[in-house]
Amino acid sequence: MNYLLTHIKLIPINETLNSLFSYINKYKSLNKMRVLEIGIGNGSSSIPMSAKFKSYYGIEPSSDVYDVFIKSCKKHNCSIKSYNMDLEKFVNTTNKKFDLIILRNVIQFIGHDELIKQCKKIVKKNAFIIIQNAKAEPVNWGNKELNKDSAEFNEIKWLKCKNLLETHYSSLLTSKYFDKFKKDDKYVFYVLKME
Repeated sequence: MNYLLTHIKLIPINETLNSLFSYINKYKSLNKMRVLEIGIGNGSSSIPMSAKFKSYYGIEPSSDVYDVFIKSCKKHNCSIKSYNMDLEKFVNTTNKKFDLIILRNVIQFIGHDELIKQCKKIVKKNAFIIIQNAKAEPVNWGNKELNKDSAEFNEIKWLKCKNLLETHYSSLLTSKYFDKFKKDDKYVFYVLKME
C-alpha cells in the first residue's frame, strides 16, 4: 500500500478554514452542528476537525483509503461516523440532514455541479457547504505518489473541473446561495449558505 496512506500524521486545521468555521459559528454554534465531510481520505485532517462539532460523519469511496482511515480513527480514538461509499449512494440511503457539508479537494473526482446537486438533497434549511479546492493541479499538492497510485483520479476530469471551477468562481459569487469567498496561498474556499 502507498506510503502516504499508511504513515498518517494528523494535520492542524488550515488557518483559512478555521476562520470560516468562526464565521459560520456566528450563525449557528459549531458544537450543535451535524457535519458531513465528503472524501475523508486517510483522516489526517478530518480527525482534528471533528472535535469542533456535535457530530461528524464522513464518506470515502476508496476501500483502501477507507481502511487506513478506520485504523487511524481507532489509533486516535475519534468518533467520526464513517461510510465506505460514494456520495450518490450515501444520499440515496440516508435519512439524515446536515448543518454543514465539507468538500475538500474532491471536485476533480466528482465534478462541481454533481456535488452541489447531491448536497442540496441532504442539507437542513440555512445549512452551509464549504468547498475547498487547491489552486494547482493535484500533482502539485505534494501528494504525487498518492495521486499517481489512485485508481479514481482522472487527469482529464480534473482539467475539465478546473476549467469549470474558474467559471464557477464568478457565478458562485453572484449566486443566492453564496455567503463568503476566501483565498490563501494554496487554496480557494467558498461558503454557500443554503436557503
